[in-house]
Amino acid sequence: MFLQFFGDKKYALWAYLGWFLILCLAIFECFFDTHSSYLMEYYANCMQSLLNPTPGGYKATVNDFFQFIYGFLWIEIAGVSLCNACRAILGNFIAFKWRTALNNYYLKKWEHLKIIEGASQRIQEDCQKFAVILETIAIEMLYWFCKAFAFYRLVVKYGKMLSFVPFFGSHSHSLLFAALSFDLICFIPLIISGIKLPSIEYENQVLEASYRKKLIYSEGVSIQDEDLTTIRKLFIEVKKNSFQMYKHMMFVDSASTATIFFRQYFVGLFIIPSYLKGDIDFGIYTASVAVVNNMLRILSYIRQEWSNLIELLSIKQRLDGFEIYLKEHSETQTLVGNQE
Repeated sequence: MFLQFFGDKKYALWAYLGWFLILCLAIFECFFDTHSSYLMEYYANCMQSLLNPTPGGYKATVNDFFQFIYGFLWIEIAGVSLCNACRAILGNFIAFKWRTALNNYYLKKWEHLKIIEGASQRIQEDCQKFAVILETIAIEMLYWFCKAFAFYRLVVKYGKMLSFVPFFGSHSHSLLFAALSFDLICFIPLIISGIKLPSIEYENQVLEASYRKKLIYSEGVSIQDEDLTTIRKLFIEVKKNSFQMYKHMMFVDSASTATIFFRQYFVGLFIIPSYLKGDIDFGIYTASVAVVNNMLRILSYIRQEWSNLIELLSIKQRLDGFEIYLKEHSETQTLVGNQE
């Protein structure tokens, strides 16, 4: 699946230069994102000076808000939005080229593959889904990894300003360790709830393919009672497996929703003690929450895409079946040739 795209000279330009351009766009977008954190701190301090003015202290003016609007337009629209759009467009082209590589490879082997249950669907649908899902997730993961690296120093910087982080003390990396530990713990319910789903989805695709094949075959011939009985039995198997799949998907969705809900609030709970003690102002509090969320967004993204990752594993399992069959067929032909 990977060798057909990255190992073919025909697609080398898209496979390597395309990914290099995506990496460059991700770095540029991270550059603008880091500046947006300073923008959020500036905005929060302006609002605090207006809502809670102190005698003789700083008070925001109209010019300050015009500066904020200018910075917002430059960073968020001209920088972040443009880079994001270019990444998405380039990713779509690379995904289709990847699908083309898989499609051409399997079509060359069609005489051997067509006897596999659901082979046509795997080539038409699974190749497309595999390329699109993997390309989308890989591009976003690359971006969030760059972002995590870019925001690391900011998390350490704001962590030094906190006098105390519950359960983690008061050293410079306390905030980082607290956020990272809680984020990793959130994966436990997702792994437990979704561990069986790839196999269940694989079985569901095989059953659906058998059911569809029987229906299509029945279109061109006069159907007998025993054929109807077989079709009904196949549908009952599809129903049982689908209900089993829905049950496990419910577990995954529930675990994902719960972890996302708790994730929204826990960073603030680690920072609030220092804010209540007066060690940091509202601007630093807002910026601290923003930089931690940005750095650990890669883990949050994995949790949000958990169902797609499970689907990707199921698709890979089905396409691996192609590879195993082709390998066994090749070994059989070699053995027969040696015997002759």
